[in-house]
Amino acid sequence: MRDMGEDVVRIMDQLNIPSAIIVGHSMGGYIALSILENFPERIYGIALIASQIYADLAINKKQRIKMAEQLIKEKPSDVFYEMPDKLTQDRKIRDSCRKMINQTDAAGMRRVLIAMASRPSSKELWKRNTKPSIIIAGKEDCFISIETINKMRALNKQTEIHLIESAGHMVMMEKPEITSQLLSTWAGRIR
Repeated sequence: MRDMGEDVVRIMDQLNIPSAIIVGHSMGGYIALSILENFPERIYGIALIASQIYADLAINKKQRIKMAEQLIKEKPSDVFYEMPDKLTQDRKIRDSCRKMINQTDAAGMRRVLIAMASRPSSKELWKRNTKPSIIIAGKEDCFISIETINKMRALNKQTEIHLIESAGHMVMMEKPEITSQLLSTWAGRIR
């Protein structure tokens, strides 16, 4: 996660962006948290979309490692065959996710799975975070529960929380107008 966070900061440097609102969906949220941890001066605000601050539970780590090992011999489309059905109830978005999975490099996906499995908890970081923050999540998300979102909110009372009806893990694709409006309104308030 730190390597990917450093990549984001390098791009910001190339574009002469001293600080920005960093928005991360799912694993992108873990990258945003890494930037917050390692380059706090580069973050003006942080938005987590269908993401969370906790390290994987042992069972989830084991599952990610197992999938990484499967990718040595199997294609991503075979390993992640059921994943699109868990991401959303929307058939078109599931089809789009399948296409993305089919185009994914197995070696890169292996590294990402291992990185997610080994990432530390950001609980203490979140507790001491003073940057403006927002969490947007789908109420039907199979991966990030409402209970998890509420625990995150309890750790940092300044965090703005929005739970979107009839949306799962791909909330920004399922409800793009609502998601963009929430982000835009929040960004306007923190400037």
